[in-house]
Amino acid sequence: MNLETNKVKHKNNFCAISVIMPVHNAEKFVSEAISSILNQTFADFEFIIIDDGSTDNSWDIIQSFADDRIIAVRNAANRGTYPSRNIGIRLMKGKYMAVMDADDIALPDRLRIQFDCMKNNPDVLATGTQYTLLGTDRISEKPVLHAEIQAALLNDSCMLHPSLLVRSDVIKRLSGYDEQYIYASDYDLICRLSLMGRIENLPDICMSYRWHPDQISQAKRLEQKGYANIIRQKYQIAFINRHKSPQLPEVGEAETGHARIGQVIGLYIMGDCFGQTFRNQAEYLLNHVLENVHPAMPMCTGNGLLGIGSGIIYLLRNHFVKGDEDGILENLDDTVFDAVVNFKEDQNFDWEGIRYYLRKRALMPERKKMSARLKIRKMTHHFLTITKRYDSHDREVFSHDELMRIFEDPLPRKVRIDASTLCQLACKSCYMRKCNYGTMGRGYLKFSDFEKFIQNNPFVKIIELSNSGEIFLNPDLFQIIKYAFENNIELHASNGVNLNQVSDEMLEALVRYNFRFITISIDGASQETYSLYRVNGDFDTVIDNIKKLNVFKQKYNSPFPVLQWQYILMEHNENDVVKAKAMAEELKIRIFFKLTWDTEYVPTNVEMLKKETGLTFLTREEVFRNEGRVYLHTICVK
Repeated sequence: MNLETNKVKHKNNFCAISVIMPVHNAEKFVSEAISSILNQTFADFEFIIIDDGSTDNSWDIIQSFADDRIIAVRNAANRGTYPSRNIGIRLMKGKYMAVMDADDIALPDRLRIQFDCMKNNPDVLATGTQYTLLGTDRISEKPVLHAEIQAALLNDSCMLHPSLLVRSDVIKRLSGYDEQYIYASDYDLICRLSLMGRIENLPDICMSYRWHPDQISQAKRLEQKGYANIIRQKYQIAFINRHKSPQLPEVGEAETGHARIGQVIGLYIMGDCFGQTFRNQAEYLLNHVLENVHPAMPMCTGNGLLGIGSGIIYLLRNHFVKGDEDGILENLDDTVFDAVVNFKEDQNFDWEGIRYYLRKRALMPERKKMSARLKIRKMTHHFLTITKRYDSHDREVFSHDELMRIFEDPLPRKVRIDASTLCQLACKSCYMRKCNYGTMGRGYLKFSDFEKFIQNNPFVKIIELSNSGEIFLNPDLFQIIKYAFENNIELHASNGVNLNQVSDEMLEALVRYNFRFITISIDGASQETYSLYRVNGDFDTVIDNIKKLNVFKQKYNSPFPVLQWQYILMEHNENDVVKAKAMAEELKIRIFFKLTWDTEYVPTNVEMLKKETGLTFLTREEVFRNEGRVYLHTICVK
């Protein structure tokens, strides 16, 4: 070590605190900084000052102070602030290390306040303090508690470095400052301290911080930002993987490639550990990120579209956020698709980023949208082609089994086909009553068309027949049910039937041919109540038909069809709820309650209905206001 020292041994070669302060060309400020330490109300310290190759009068100013607590060290050449701090760490004898900068001022009680805190809290590894900005009335508001600091570090450093007091054994175990982060090693150190144990910012103002254009944070702003990006991602990965639940997969550089998305994942993990406040922060930040996504963003992992996409996939698949992955990533898929299909050899191309994103999307566990599957398949084909031709790295993109999975015919097992768009009732809110048939048309599914569909689509195993009309008005329904049974096809009417006009032969066929599931819409427990909404409906006929189905189920010793009673809550039928529950129990069918779509029918007996139905909210508006979702938004208004 090529340095010059003017060293005075401390009594017993030990002291409470070692203050370490590098100095480089700081003649304007260094005298004031030194004096602020020497005038501390706490006196048991050594003051290691490292002149880092100054070419001004800094060294002369340092030597002008005659105090035996000063250990002056001079580097033969400028080595940098963090290598100089590490020199001080190797020389120090104190139980604690205090950080100091040559252009700042420590308030008189700084060391005493921090020493007392550390002494009284042996589990605290390091403390920082609040500070004022010299020349202004501004007071910093740094996070105080360890959890708050952990969360803040996911974004940036949140402790004033020259205010740190660290246990010496801890800083030595961490091997001091990592000098590879030339202009941001303090951020790295604070991150490593946070991962190691509890650190805090005291609420006391103990420092006056000086801003001037020659300091590192200003003179090397861009370089410091680059190093900070590397440190931030390293911390995000380490923090998330350390604190996540064991069931969650680890994150890597792809999921944290976009700094804000990495921060979002970290905040959701903190929400699991420390509560809703951090989840709220995560949701707010995620919405902000998504609102600012646009196709002109870089097509890369590092703070680009691929980083956002990879992080969103992690959040969705691990249930931090809800939503349809194909729908949420549709625009991003389109942008990636364009980049792959229109690849040019001379363009910047994030091979690894696109490879990772494409693997995740192509190997999605369950995909419902056929359009998305076909797009991903085409994108994969193009990517494999250009990879083979242009990528200099000989890396396997997909294994043979993965390629088989991507390029096989993953066709849907379950489909919905309207058996009928006709209905004999005139329910007041029904859009079909107003002849809004749209592209569906008015009519019924013919057996010949159904038969052809089954023959052409042998992969289909479950068919939902109800939605826009009453399935039992289809004259071909008997043939459809029988043919489906003979071809091992499950039939459902889960969206609802009114069961007003059904022959005994049809009721028996439902049981005999294992029609699997039927939802019956009955909004009342008497003819008077029922017919107010289900206009032209006959309550007694519906109940008799349920009883007949139960008789046929006993005859064939069959559990099918499984029946359930759907009851839409409205003001005129709210007083029938208790009676309807009793009737459902007698009929041995499950009853469930739905909210009305029309505000004019909203029930009024709120407390009774909540008690009897188990519902938390009784209007769609309440659901949206309290849960932020549209009630049953995936189905039609019926």
